Amino acid sequence: MTTTQEQFVDFAQRGQETLLKAVGEWVDTARGFATTVAKAQPELPDSQAVVNQVFDFAEQVLRGQRELATNLVAAARKSGPEATS
Repeated sequence: MTTTQEQFVDFAQRGQETLLKAVGEWVDTARGFATTVAKAQPELPDSQAVVNQVFDFAEQVLRGQRELATNLVAAARKSGPEATS
């Protein structure tokens, strides 16, 4: 059985991993966008592709936040009824 302190350490580590993943995805998206702009010469990038990339990124961030919240609730439930009341 894990202690509350171990659960919070695990929670913090998962949160950091989720954040690093989101930042990495943002960097990849920004890099892809910059590459597209650089190759486009005088013309603008395809606006529909940009919209899709932005919303894909937002979905990934939201998915990470949902996972983080789900893990937090699960950790609170495991720590006992006093944590959920």
